[in-house]
Amino acid sequence: MVDRIDLEGSLRFLGVPDLIQLLGSNANTGVLSLKTPSIPEEGQIFIYNGNPVDAKLGKDSGAKVIFSFFGWSDGSFRFIQKPVDPENKLKQGRMQIILDGLRMLDDGEIKKLEISDVHSPKPPVSIDRSDLHVIKGPFVDYMYVIDEELYDDGQEFVVQGSYGSWIWVVLDGVVEIVRKIGNEEIPILKLGPGTFIGNLSAFIHEKRPRSASVIAKGKVQLGIVDNQRLSTDFARLSHDFRNIVVSLDRRLKMVTDTYISLQTDTYSPPHKEGIFSPFIKIGDTSSGLWRIDSGEALVVKKDGKKGRLVCDLGVGDFIGSLPFLDIEMEPSTSGVYVSSDIEMSELDIERLHSEYKTLSDTLKNMLSTLAKSIAVTGNLITNNSVKRREG
Repeated sequence: MVDRIDLEGSLRFLGVPDLIQLLGSNANTGVLSLKTPSIPEEGQIFIYNGNPVDAKLGKDSGAKVIFSFFGWSDGSFRFIQKPVDPENKLKQGRMQIILDGLRMLDDGEIKKLEISDVHSPKPPVSIDRSDLHVIKGPFVDYMYVIDEELYDDGQEFVVQGSYGSWIWVVLDGVVEIVRKIGNEEIPILKLGPGTFIGNLSAFIHEKRPRSASVIAKGKVQLGIVDNQRLSTDFARLSHDFRNIVVSLDRRLKMVTDTYISLQTDTYSPPHKEGIFSPFIKIGDTSSGLWRIDSGEALVVKKDGKKGRLVCDLGVGDFIGSLPFLDIEMEPSTSGVYVSSDIEMSELDIERLHSEYKTLSDTLKNMLSTLAKSIAVTGNLITNNSVKRREG
């Protein structure tokens, strides 16, 4: 029996990082096969619930192989949905793989393979590191787009401190999220096609000011999302799932605040009274999912040989691993410490995962943008190569 190909195309159109993001956003399970004219063997990336768990090329396998695929800029790919071994032999989540792979490519640690014209060799290209952190999403469901807007390079269409609940989807181009501190603009993220601007918690918290500005980088086409339709989708969520969405939104604000404080040399871990005990250790595969009913929980992200406090969670927030959204925190890169007065309720992961599968593609893609933003910003906090932008 011949396997049915679910997705195929050219690596010139969709590179390995984009493919990993796309398949991750849809929580696909199967095998991504890669071919390039420069290498006789076919490469394979094994994906389980949207996360790469292994990679093979000839007799080699593991992390070294998957990172080598980031240098394949010419060739073809095909993805076939099929069962794979769920054991994560790569020991990393998909966003961490993407970020590490792009950094290694930029630093020259990964060989870039491409077909070059031997008569007219191309000069080396200088890559701006900031351009490597463009978050992209899957294809847009135009059923949720009620209007379109065009912006020119440098236009600021979301102003920090202003009020509003509009949500946009990037149809074409790239936008930059910046936080303004005095006369300085500190870049945080770049969002590309298929990602969303705005947050779902706007449906709960009325008249909340925007925490950052959004600026067009080049020409940008945006779609205005149907808030009424999205509000209906949000109202159908269970109480537990709605709390997770709001908690994710709070996490993004907290990791962003931490990153900004580091960029402005104002970072100072809050002094905590009482005893905090370890609850989730980094790499703990037995980690479940809990809601905080009282007390506090501190999320400490690994930063070299030390740890850095990135989130101070409270009542209503969740701690633990979400199988359907990869935020690159506990337990893969972060540990959790809880206060002595902590009280928690364990959440039914399977029920939440089943509910996630029933969501509209637009709502899933919005959650994916939120999760990726947390992962990328958290990685910036502990990435020593990130430097403050001067001027």
